[in-house]
Amino acid sequence: MSALHRRALGGLAALITAEVAGRSGREALGGFAEAHRALASGRPGAWAALQQVADTATATSPEAAAVADLALAVLRGYGIGADEAVHATRLVSSTVNGFVTLERAGAFGHRAVEVGASWHRAVAALDRALASWPDGG
Repeated sequence: MSALHRRALGGLAALITAEVAGRSGREALGGFAEAHRALASGRPGAWAALQQVADTATATSPEAAAVADLALAVLRGYGIGADEAVHATRLVSSTVNGFVTLERAGAFGHRAVEVGASWHRAVAALDRALASWPDGG
């Protein structure tokens, strides 16, 4: 499973890179989020691999480091420093992952409201949260 997990991380890193290149702030955040959604819809097996807890080799791999570095680059666009980056990354990751996972499971299919509109509102809410991120404590 570790090799598959690492390949999935590498694929995600490539998608994120393409989506955030030359962007900052909300545009970079949106690209970061869209990369996750694209991986989930385009490569569901890779997405499933990312839903597993990473072993130590995977968590410390160059592929995992690439995704983490890209997440930190997005946060730097909001002026979020290293001391707060873990907290902000957890917020972004859990929101994006949760939305995408529920969407893939069909959990949003019970309402006529278009899911894409909810997605864009979720990313906008993350943008507002990151733009007003506290200094710590």
